[in-house]
Amino acid sequence: MTGQATRASVQDSGEPDRTADFAGAIYGSLLASSTILGTAASASGTVRSPELLVTLLATSVIYWLLHVYVDVVGRERPRNTPWLAATRRCARHELPILLAVAPPAVAVVATMLAGGAVKSAGWLALWAAFGGQLLWTWLAVRQERAGPGISLLSLAVSTLLGLALVGLKFVIAAH
Repeated sequence: MTGQATRASVQDSGEPDRTADFAGAIYGSLLASSTILGTAASASGTVRSPELLVTLLATSVIYWLLHVYVDVVGRERPRNTPWLAATRRCARHELPILLAVAPPAVAVVATMLAGGAVKSAGWLALWAAFGGQLLWTWLAVRQERAGPGISLLSLAVSTLLGLALVGLKFVIAAH
């Protein structure tokens, strides 16, 4: 039985879901990478590490809140789930989006504390987000007990997505 089918049957039965949902963490890592790229490509070109950190955290919080809102309004409320219960459930379910910003945020803070340049902070944060994305992908296929073919394909796609973002960072940095 797949993870999706297991989650659906658990939701229908009213039992708590004990499986981790890594999709949000993968998404959150890609969001962090995209935020780093967008900040690097800003019109001013003079972004500092604190601004990068605030942008990373604020973007992740906003996307997390948007996902919670969409889930509550689009999924939970049509089932007549009480607002507070729906909000708590959705906030907990979407938490991986928010937590995925931790590795790149820590990379920015570490660079700031070490007195490194914003260029270094951006690159280190991007690699941290990429590493997190690969970790979440690996954990997802491992939890799913996917066969070697699906596991390799999933990791290959995740790697290609991450490398595409890294490549874009090289293009942005060259201009």
